[in-house]
Amino acid sequence: MWPGEKPKTSDERARVLVVADDARIGALIGDALAAFRITFVQSATGAIGRVEAGGKFCAIVCDLMMPGMSGLQFHEEL
Repeated sequence: MWPGEKPKTSDERARVLVVADDARIGALIGDALAAFRITFVQSATGAIGRVEAGGKFCAIVCDLMMPGMSGLQFHEEL
């Protein structure tokens, strides 16, 4: 938030999708991005499901090394 800026309600904040297989890392990223509305998923396939279901995000923060589908594979799939 910028100096003098009014706090936004949770519905007005930008949405960020956080993808990490480790819940502790996801929580740390979520804490760092507390000014945003965070959606956390623990797999790339779960993230793709969120996007395919109509989820709209301003940004995606993704772990690169995950089991099943890596962050790079996730990027290609999107």
